[in-house]
Amino acid sequence: MSIFSRGKYTFDIDEVYRRLSAILGDRVKREEYVRQSYSGDICWLSLYTIFKKLDAPMPDIVTFPKDSKEVSEILKIANQFKVPVIPWGGGSGSQGGVIPLFGGIVVDLKLMDGVEVNEREMTVTAEAGVICNELEVKLNEKGLTMGHYPASMFSATVGGMLATRSAGVASTKYGKIEDMVLGLEVVLPNGDIINTGIKPRYTGAIGPDLVQLFVGSEGTLGIITKATFQIHPLPERRIFSSFSFKTLDEGYRAVVDILKKVTPAIIRLYDEEEVMKAKFKTITPPKEARGALLILVFDGIKEIAELEEKIAREICIKHGGTYMGSEPAENWWKKRYHHYFPPLHPPPIYQ
Repeated sequence: MSIFSRGKYTFDIDEVYRRLSAILGDRVKREEYVRQSYSGDICWLSLYTIFKKLDAPMPDIVTFPKDSKEVSEILKIANQFKVPVIPWGGGSGSQGGVIPLFGGIVVDLKLMDGVEVNEREMTVTAEAGVICNELEVKLNEKGLTMGHYPASMFSATVGGMLATRSAGVASTKYGKIEDMVLGLEVVLPNGDIINTGIKPRYTGAIGPDLVQLFVGSEGTLGIITKATFQIHPLPERRIFSSFSFKTLDEGYRAVVDILKKVTPAIIRLYDEEEVMKAKFKTITPPKEARGALLILVFDGIKEIAELEEKIAREICIKHGGTYMGSEPAENWWKKRYHHYFPPLHPPPIYQ
């Protein structure tokens, strides 16, 4: 018997491993090369540890459950032996929330990847291990969308996005992840499985909102295993616009007035320094742009999107803006992930 101690946590690691193996079989790993893969996310501390070749804290056991019942059994064992638990999605977090400072058990949820689309009620129910982009692709195949496009689109999971209150680039119109979620299935630390029920965003008239209690809790209150979201039809039309302003203040005042009257899917205002630097992530600014640059995207029903863009253009011109065409905004949209997921053969602008 080997007793593992780290900080205030002391437990029989061999017995915990045996108990977990009895439930999960070969989906329990304790090899060092596996545990090293779960030593951190993409936060600066994890990256610093890698670059400096420093020893990073590692979990003691990594598990791969296939459903919420198995997650429940894992947490029951962890609770009995007082073992720390780290829920794991795609490892794309940027704040170090999954660093296993005290060792313990990692619960990797990526085998839980079921998706069920309800086109009649315009909802989608997805298990916690579904990758955000894969979920969006499945919806797009049916002419639907969540409208959620975070920077971690190709690596973040449903559970991870909920646990961290993820926001996407189109949140001005479609909302953030906490605005989209209608209900959750959660496994509590003692192993109990609860379902919050499916209901519209909390209005304050029906008691405590358990959904919002768990959203953003970073796995500290339980493990989110399934969620139901509101979805939308794919937009008929997407219109791109961009405007240059002599000062950031002019651009800001235009943004304020735009949001009083219309709701763009995307609205991004960059100051002159950021626009003109070569490190500007997503577009090459037009030569005429020698000030703040405003990126606008409108989508939805064709006639409505066109009207909203027309109103926004009039407001921008009123505040001294110069219309720069659609190209800067289109380039921004097409290359919005390149800073995070560089293409294998980048064009000259990224080389």
